Amino acid sequence: MEEDQTSIRLLADAGKADKQTDDKDLKGKLTGMLALSVFVSVIGCSFQFGFQNGVLNTPQKLLQDEYRYGFQSSEQTNDTQPVLSEDQTVLLWSVTVSIWAAGGMLAGFTGGFFATKFGRKKTMLVNNVFLLVGAGLMVAAKYAQTPGLMIAGRIVLGISNGYSTVVAPLYLNEISPINLRGAIGTLHQLGVTSGILIAQVLGLKQVLGNLEMYPLLFGMPAVASLIQLLLLPFCPESPSWLYITKSKPQKSKEALISLRGDTNVDEQLSAYNLEVTEIKQQAKLSFASMFKLSHLRTPLLIAIVLQLSQQFSGIIAVLNYSTSIFISVGLEENESQYATLGTSGILVTMTIISVGFMDRIGRRPLHLGGLSGCLLSMILITIALFMQEKYDWAKYLSIVALVLFIVMFAIGPGSIPWFITAELFDQTARPYAISLATLVNWLANLISGLVFPYMQRGLGLYVFVPFIILLALFAIFTYFKVPETKNKSTEEIVAIFQSADQSKHSIHQKDETANSAYQMKDL
Repeated sequence: MEEDQTSIRLLADAGKADKQTDDKDLKGKLTGMLALSVFVSVIGCSFQFGFQNGVLNTPQKLLQDEYRYGFQSSEQTNDTQPVLSEDQTVLLWSVTVSIWAAGGMLAGFTGGFFATKFGRKKTMLVNNVFLLVGAGLMVAAKYAQTPGLMIAGRIVLGISNGYSTVVAPLYLNEISPINLRGAIGTLHQLGVTSGILIAQVLGLKQVLGNLEMYPLLFGMPAVASLIQLLLLPFCPESPSWLYITKSKPQKSKEALISLRGDTNVDEQLSAYNLEVTEIKQQAKLSFASMFKLSHLRTPLLIAIVLQLSQQFSGIIAVLNYSTSIFISVGLEENESQYATLGTSGILVTMTIISVGFMDRIGRRPLHLGGLSGCLLSMILITIALFMQEKYDWAKYLSIVALVLFIVMFAIGPGSIPWFITAELFDQTARPYAISLATLVNWLANLISGLVFPYMQRGLGLYVFVPFIILLALFAIFTYFKVPETKNKSTEEIVAIFQSADQSKHSIHQKDETANSAYQMKDL
């Protein structure tokens, strides 16, 4: 009863606040609790997604041999007959790789529902069950000597990683003060790239990528999962979810005080209350509403195109092609693997550097600059491919262009699409938007992985030309359609699209009035 009275009083006090909150009052600093909450979310969600993205790359040949010889490749002799043909092995391996994305798509579409109904923390905690089960199945595959368990493990891990890519950006956005929202949002991508790099390092033959140790490689995610399970209960729930979705202003205030390290959080509570007032004036949302309502349709289009700009930028093509590029300049195959690790290291380093840029330069110029840099890199790589038979310098140009692409990808399309989606929508629309955007991201990831090998065989030296065209289109779209969200509150960002919608409606009404007047004059 006392908590209810306190909640009513908080709502009343918030309602007395001015309609427009001062952005400087919504700013904050990096406190210990905020740092802990960010770390736990990134290590248990973002890192896990990256790890599974890269864990099969380095030991691919070893695992294909395990499939082909019925997990008896360690006992293989010249007289050993394979269990599967080469074509069957390739097909089964393709299913193993791609089924992960199918699981991610399923979870990506439903993740917003669970994050809204049960909260961001509880969704992350329960998600660890999927991860531990999936990792366990992957480990058990060797001892059961069946690829079926490997495939089952991959789809369960895909479901876990799909939920991670929904709930982590949501949680990071909602616990961040307005002036740190971009930097903290970028840490999701830093977790992803770090996971890819560590998976590739651990997958080396000299580390865990050998017949005796690879089950341990697949079991490593359990460590990060246990860290999240142990530490997440000490972290606060999303304050905006508590206030806006669950109508618990007192709990929201306690979470804000814990995250900000300051008892003066009234302005943030006022901003939440203003958002509640605006939401009450709207019709109840659904997935269909995201496409029907124009003030939601426009930011959703932006979110989807930015997700496509990440996956269709050519990053998968560049990473897949990097080993052959390094071999072309004279590196041995085993040496080129280390050079490929170097490219992943550059991706991590540049993502770290981009954290400092995000809230200074802004999302729009960084994304536009990143796409433009990737476009230039693709043009240079294509030129190098045509010239490398005639000129030795072309081989080194391809390496320079490769590094340039990774640098520009890290500062733009690598990081920004993950967190800008959460910035474009209010509390009720945000989970729907992130679910749809995540679904598109996973689908594009699946398409890229399946289509690129055929592009490589069919297009030859022209393999990067489709990405040049797509990058140009993405850059044009960003220039004309993507607004700046740096240091803007949720209501300010939402107002951008609402005012544009109202302007279109007003112009339409004026045109109808003018047409009616013209028709009356004729009569």
